[in-house]
Amino acid sequence: MNRVTRGLPKEHYFDACCVGQSTPVKVVVTQHYVQVWRAIGRGTRCMCNTDKYGFPRGHRQSRRFFFGFMTGDIVVAEVPKGKYKGRWVGRVATRASGWFDIKDAAGKRICQGVSYRYFRLLQRNSGWQYEKKSCGVSSPCLKAGASDAA
Repeated sequence: MNRVTRGLPKEHYFDACCVGQSTPVKVVVTQHYVQVWRAIGRGTRCMCNTDKYGFPRGHRQSRRFFFGFMTGDIVVAEVPKGKYKGRWVGRVATRASGWFDIKDAAGKRICQGVSYRYFRLLQRNSGWQYEKKSCGVSSPCLKAGASDAA
């Protein structure tokens, strides 16, 4: 291989450390995690949903906030009883009825039909999803062609 090989997984953030003429012979990685930011948006301008033929099916609500929450807000829910009893953290999907869903970082629904009274806001929807990802590296890497003694 023509670049860094020893001890590093094939990830973009490690490749960026090891390219170009200014790269030192020995690159020491001290971080145990990286922050991954993903743009998820703030909703849509679509005024109505359509079926597979293009005919309108349902219209958008005129307001976005329901009971102080908006779809995409990061919340914690302390559910005292029922099927989803426990503590849930994730993004909220709001409804006008006041019974909300919670989704995890992957977008999978983890908690469904929970009353807004059990929710507490952690962060408003910014249009971004933040996540810490483990690097899985604890040893330094060497540039290809460099000796271990260097």
